[in-house]
Amino acid sequence: MTGPETARRRPAQARSAATVAAVLGAARGLLHDGEELSARTIAARAGVAAPTVYRYFADIDAVVDALVIDHARAAEAMVERVLAADPGDDVAMTFGRVFDGYVELYEAHPELTVVWSSPEMAERQRLIEERSDRSLAKRLSDHLVEGGAVDRKDRRSVESRVETYWQMAGVALAAVLDAPGPRARRVAEDDARAFVAHAAMRCAAVPGHDRRADATVDRRQK
Repeated sequence: MTGPETARRRPAQARSAATVAAVLGAARGLLHDGEELSARTIAARAGVAAPTVYRYFADIDAVVDALVIDHARAAEAMVERVLAADPGDDVAMTFGRVFDGYVELYEAHPELTVVWSSPEMAERQRLIEERSDRSLAKRLSDHLVEGGAVDRKDRRSVESRVETYWQMAGVALAAVLDAPGPRARRVAEDDARAFVAHAAMRCAAVPGHDRRADATVDRRQK
């Protein structure tokens, strides 16, 4: 995935790479803890001098860009791992496995779910995530064509629908992650699976696939 140029200079040496990693790790921690994100606070948490942050990043927006791009890359890597073990012959199963992969990713890395506080950061995140969503839609539709769940002639229309429904799936994902207790979590997961089933039926182009999608979701819920 391509994105904006985020670093002022490339960390060519191992020591420089470690410094950049420390800066980004500190920024993630600050966002996760709801603290101010500035060169001063990042440097304090990373254990470096404040000018060091600007040695590698033009400004704080560039730090945020790097975090969002890392987030998108982590999601893309997760999707590839999931699809490598998925035959692609059933839309609902594929969607469900990818959705579960996102839940596991965000539970393991809760800092990725932080919503940036400033409108400027939110807009930068949205633009990068839109590109990521388009990439995911193409990857999923290609996978489903290769696996036989979707007819090749319908790939582009399915890709468009996947992109639309996957953006909507973010709401269901947030509900699962933000559930206040076990019971609320089960309800949110059931709602999410119902949405995944609906999205699968709408995206599947193979006649009669909607019945298979329903049966698949029933199996997942048992």
